[in-house]
Amino acid sequence: MVESVCADAKNGGWGARPRIDCNTGRGSFEIEAGKLKFGSIVSTRMACPPGSLDGVFSRDLQRVASFFLNAGRLNLELPYDSGTMQFRVGQYDRRARQSAFRRRQALNDRPK
Repeated sequence: MVESVCADAKNGGWGARPRIDCNTGRGSFEIEAGKLKFGSIVSTRMACPPGSLDGVFSRDLQRVASFFLNAGRLNLELPYDSGTMQFRVGQYDRRARQSAFRRRQALNDRPK
């Protein structure tokens, strides 16, 4: 089971691209005064295998009350001490950063 959230900046806003077990999604989020709030997240509706926590993960993203970084990990705090969602930089994030770097290099190397 894989649950992850990737962030990207487009058109002056921030977007979230969560991977929720066997489903993928897209949505938005805002950061303000130490608070992190996810907007509506739409996702594919594949039937994940028994025991999947895709529904719990999706619900908890909507409940995030605050966040903090610790030892290179993003921690999303749920309200009323009901838990913490913890994320680390994943392989997808590294590939996306490398790809973005290559695109910037290609743009810089174009003849003017």
